[in-house]
Amino acid sequence: MTHVVLAACAYGRCPLPRSTLLSRLRDTLVVELPIVRQTSRDTDLLAEMLQCLLLHPRGERGALAELEATRRALLERQREDGSWRRRGDATHSVYRAMHGTWAVTTALATWLSRAR
Repeated sequence: MTHVVLAACAYGRCPLPRSTLLSRLRDTLVVELPIVRQTSRDTDLLAEMLQCLLLHPRGERGALAELEATRRALLERQREDGSWRRRGDATHSVYRAMHGTWAVTTALATWLSRAR
């Protein structure tokens, strides 16, 4: 779901096109965001969901409190070494070791760019 939204806007390099599918995905992301935040340890997914909602023109509408709670949750999940990798990821592929940190820093950068 997140990769459809991210691919549709070239990972934030261009505006999302208007489409029924993307509007439905936005609505689904708004509903699922608090569930994922509260029940999942998948920081990568949580960060991608936040970024997708921030990139959507209507992403913040009615969801600002959830977006802020998700931003705080991501910051709380940062590890002592500064990364957001999952425990044990460093012993696997480079992708797994870096993807969580990349996803979170990209979502937080998107947050900051929207705040301007």
